[in-house]
Amino acid sequence: MVDIGGAYNALKKRIIAMKIGKSKLVYRSDDGTKIKVTKPSKVTAQLKNSKRYDPERNFQISFVKKGKKEFLPNHIRLLMDLYLKRDESPRKAKALFDAIEEIYNGKNPKNYRAKLKQVRFKRQIETPFTNLCMAQLFMLEQDINYSFGKVQPPRAYLMGYIRMIQQDAEEIDKLIWSSTRHPPRKGFRE
Repeated sequence: MVDIGGAYNALKKRIIAMKIGKSKLVYRSDDGTKIKVTKPSKVTAQLKNSKRYDPERNFQISFVKKGKKEFLPNHIRLLMDLYLKRDESPRKAKALFDAIEEIYNGKNPKNYRAKLKQVRFKRQIETPFTNLCMAQLFMLEQDINYSFGKVQPPRAYLMGYIRMIQQDAEEIDKLIWSSTRHPPRKGFRE
């Protein structure tokens, strides 16, 4: 297991230290999307295992796009977008998947901004840099809130599904369905 440090742990500490009811801008993407985290006053009952969540540690990820209402993306949006990119061009998507591996290992998404800005896709939901920031924040959300889970480190749950997409290991509908219910196959989360 990789010892996480640097940017990942620094952001983790900043999020945990936030006061309930407060929001913080974490990233601004190339297309102007503001990526924020918010500490809601209540843990939503819609979350799987919501009763196990600590309200002091719980947080939500939100996007603010120019001219649109703020919304809460989920991991399915990220997985679907990564699938579209890999399906269009595995060669171009490799730069993004490699950067996500680096984020998994504690690196700062900002280190990859310039390189990912050069990678363009015709079919995408978000920019590659936004995907990278989303992946980091969803991994943090898992590490902060799912310490009780069977998958350790908790961020390996999402990373396993990202690796499955990169390797075209499963049909996308089965993969997305499975990601909401079961951990990824063991070989993809190690």
